[in-house]
Amino acid sequence: MKILLLGSSGLLGKSLYLSLSKNFTVKHNGLVKRKKDLSKINNIKYLLNYKPNLIINCSGETNVDMCEKNKKNCYEKNVGFLKKLFFLKNKKKLNFQFIHFSTDQVYNNKNSFKNNEKSKLKISNYYTQTKIWSENIVIKNSGMVLRTNFFGKSKSNKDSFTDWIYHSFTNKKKFFLFEDVFFSPLRILKICQCINLIIKKGVKPGIFNLGSKKGMSKYKFSKEFAKGTKIFSNNFVVSKSKTFFKVKRPSYMIMNCNKFEKSYKIKLPRLIEEIKKESKVYLKNA
Repeated sequence: MKILLLGSSGLLGKSLYLSLSKNFTVKHNGLVKRKKDLSKINNIKYLLNYKPNLIINCSGETNVDMCEKNKKNCYEKNVGFLKKLFFLKNKKKLNFQFIHFSTDQVYNNKNSFKNNEKSKLKISNYYTQTKIWSENIVIKNSGMVLRTNFFGKSKSNKDSFTDWIYHSFTNKKKFFLFEDVFFSPLRILKICQCINLIIKKGVKPGIFNLGSKKGMSKYKFSKEFAKGTKIFSNNFVVSKSKTFFKVKRPSYMIMNCNKFEKSYKIKLPRLIEEIKKESKVYLKNA
């Protein structure tokens, strides 16, 4: 099994590379510096010369504000390069499977059970729009889409949500926590385990939600994590996200992941369990 990993320098990509490299031959677009830019078709051609059996895409522009400010750049990173990649696949008659990471931000339904793969999607901003476009391209080409969100100690040069929480509580400066944003992320480590499981049992075309059970608000998540890492203090302000961000964002992203559980015969963990496990990682490295 030869795997090509795109976006290997990111939060998820770096951890996924370290995990997959234990069992598979993995090439990534960061190996050659000048080949990192996936908007250039010659760079994509170069990477496809590797003739992978599986491509995993963790790349893309995820900064919601930047996507709104520079829509052209956002489109190229999230949509344009996928069009070029599948154009080359079909032209060269290449045979590889494809796993594409998408986002839970395509949902915004208070009833989490309704936030399933067949739900009507909510376009909150341009970032969300590009993720939906990218999903459509992948599905059209018989790929697998994983809608997800994640947290955990970063192994890249970018901070995760829990890194930010940890720094915010420990530096004692005032910061804001949102009580009106609900989500159901998984630990990065758990997502890596799920990808290994998918490879073992087989990549299945279609859209799958991949998250934890019993999601919660970002405010509650932050409190539970801070208590678990023994850094809790009162230097935060409980706020509403709608009064904080200029660019609109969804509020209800807790996902129904029954389809993934049934397809891969796995029981996904409750979010509180994931927080407790990751808290131990931070305590160990404190």
